[in-house]
Amino acid sequence: MKIEEITSYLDSLLEITGEKHNNEGLTIRGRKNVSKIGVSVNLSFSVIEKAINEHIDFLLTHHANWESTDAEYVKSKRTRLLQYNISHYFAHDALDMHGEYSTALGFNNLFGWKIHKHFNNTAGIIAASEYLDIDDLSGVLSKKLKSKLEIFKNNDKVDNIGIIPGWGARPEWIKEAKGIGINTFISGEAIHFGKLYAYESNINLILAGHYATEKPIMEFFTGKISEDTGMETVYIEDHDSAALF
Repeated sequence: MKIEEITSYLDSLLEITGEKHNNEGLTIRGRKNVSKIGVSVNLSFSVIEKAINEHIDFLLTHHANWESTDAEYVKSKRTRLLQYNISHYFAHDALDMHGEYSTALGFNNLFGWKIHKHFNNTAGIIAASEYLDIDDLSGVLSKKLKSKLEIFKNNDKVDNIGIIPGWGARPEWIKEAKGIGINTFISGEAIHFGKLYAYESNINLILAGHYATEKPIMEFFTGKISEDTGMETVYIEDHDSAALF
């Protein structure tokens, strides 16, 4: 498949068109012909080296190599991909807020909880769980996500859950979910003030890891891209990111 074809397909699928999310999409143009696609959460050195070793032509990630996250490694990561003529495409806000394929919906697909409502510009969902207590819920999360959890029990109910994967446990977003009536909030990570706000609001907070909570949607896209395009598409496990939860 030509690079223009796979780029156009992803632009349409992820709704990266016109001025909407105009900083996302194709960031590095590599080989004209794409025979193998790699998918992962982060553009880490670990993922880049695996892409090289697995002869990936086109790499799709949720996160890019921003200066705010990668600092002085932005240029070296880009240089490494260019050295092997590997294209890079990323979808961050476009994916987080996608009405059909958001990171939150991808996360919820693992559990099949009934969704009551969306919030935070569709990046978050309110879902109902059938679990009896936070220990029951946490056990299921740990088993499904295969990650360590930070658990902050602030009340005895876990039936009405707010979910934003990644760095989603921010006070303003927990507040919005709180206004819809949640008693438990699940995310990947939080800074001090997200934890404090949950505590002062008597809302249970479960942090399951940034990488672990966003991995499900990228694994989903691995299968979807393969099915839609007929292209060999593989998920690249990022053990470095997984080790950091």
